[in-house]
Amino acid sequence: PNIPGSSFNTQVVNLMYGYRISGRMDFLIGAGPQFTFIHNSPLFGGSSDRITASVRGMLRYRFPRTSIGIYFDRYDSSGSGYFAGAVSNVARFSVSRPLTRLWSATADIGYAYSSALQPNLNGPLPASTTSFQYVYAGAAVHRPLGKHFALFFSYQYNDLWFNGSSCNTGGVCGSVPRNVAAVGLDWNPRPIRLD
Repeated sequence: PNIPGSSFNTQVVNLMYGYRISGRMDFLIGAGPQFTFIHNSPLFGGSSDRITASVRGMLRYRFPRTSIGIYFDRYDSSGSGYFAGAVSNVARFSVSRPLTRLWSATADIGYAYSSALQPNLNGPLPASTTSFQYVYAGAAVHRPLGKHFALFFSYQYNDLWFNGSSCNTGGVCGSVPRNVAAVGLDWNPRPIRLD
C-alpha cells in the first residue's frame, strides 16, 4: 500500500537440489533463509526486520507430447498492494502440449494464500483483514512467426477474496473476480554470447 515513507526489501538465499528421476521425470527442491526489512515511519508502526524460511519445490513429467508440472513456493512478498508485507504460499499446476506443427497450447491453474506481516497496515482494506486468497485458471495458444517472434492468444480468470467479508468505503469487498483476455507478440532475440 502507498504508505508515506515506507519501504519493503527482502533478500533470499536458497540451496537447491535437482534430480532427474528418469528420462521423463525430474524434481527440484530448495530452501533457505529470507531476510525481510520493512521500514515505516513511527506513525505507521516503525520498522521491523525478520528472518523466515523460503521454500521452493517442483515436480515435472514429460509424456511423449504433453508436459505437466506441479510447483510450490513459500516466501515473504510485498503484499500485492493490500498489505505492507505478506507471507505467501503459492501452488501451481501447468500443462503444455503441441497442437499442430506450428501451434502449441499451455494451461495452468494456481492458488495463493497471503497473510499480513504487519497488522493494521492494510492499505485500502478494513483493519480486521489479515489475509487474502487468490486463485486463477488460464490457457494460451502460441504460434511462431519466423525465428524471433511468436503470436499468442490467452485468457485467464482470476478471483481474489479476503478473510473479512465487509466492504470499506473504497469499495473493496470480500471477493474480486476478474477476466483477462490478451493477444500479443513474443520477441525472442538471438542469443548473445558473453565469452
